[in-house]
Amino acid sequence: MFENLLLVHLQALTDLLLPTGRLYYWRTVSGVEVDFVLEWGRKLVAFETKLSRNPRYRDTKGLVKFLAEHPNCSAGILVHCGEEVLRFGERIVAVPWQLFAASPG
Repeated sequence: MFENLLLVHLQALTDLLLPTGRLYYWRTVSGVEVDFVLEWGRKLVAFETKLSRNPRYRDTKGLVKFLAEHPNCSAGILVHCGEEVLRFGERIVAVPWQLFAASPG
C-alpha cells in the first residue's frame, strides 16, 4: 500500500508536467529493481520506497545500480516513513513520504 501511495502522487505529478512525464518500473535480470522511474523529456529520476523509519545505505541498492547503468539520471530518491532527509551519496537522497503528500502554500 505504501508503494501505491507514492504511485498515486507520482502519477499526479507526471500529469502536471509539460511535456507530460512517464512512469516506469525497472528491474535487472538478476532481480535488482527500482520501484519507479520518472521520465520527463530527456531527464530521469529514480524512486525507491521503503516502509522504514530509519533508511539505511543497503536500502539504496537498486538506486545505486540504476544510477550506475543510467549516468544521465538526475537523482535517486528513497522515500521512507521517517522524518529526516538523508544523503546516501552524491545523487541519492532519502526523503520522508510526507514531502509528497504536503499541499503547497
